[in-house]
Amino acid sequence: MQELEKILEEIEKQKSCCLMIGYAKEYNQGALKMAEVIEDIIHKHMGNDGWIPVEERMPTKEEFLKDDGRFILDDGNRRYQGLFDIYDGKFKFSRHISGIHYELFEDKCVIAWQPLPDPYRPERSRK
Repeated sequence: MQELEKILEEIEKQKSCCLMIGYAKEYNQGALKMAEVIEDIIHKHMGNDGWIPVEERMPTKEEFLKDDGRFILDDGNRRYQGLFDIYDGKFKFSRHISGIHYELFEDKCVIAWQPLPDPYRPERSRK
């Protein structure tokens, strides 16, 4: 969280510099608008620890491909792993029927999602 606050401070300094230096009007307005967009993105992610509300957006194709459509989902009460169907744009959960057979069902309760975390990698000993 501290890193994001430092980034915001640096963006604010750059915005001030743009105003003081007085670049060409079009460039100045474009740079300030971009800084505001970046600030909004950072503020959006500061309070939700990486959770993305489904009203905001669904996973992209690249996010889908990273972990074979698996994501961490939140329904407001619990967090669990689920699947995203890139073809119909809906989250799914699987239920085992018998042995290795399972069915996928649409999960209508998801309010937020996030990508799976990176895999655990033990530290290498330094010798």
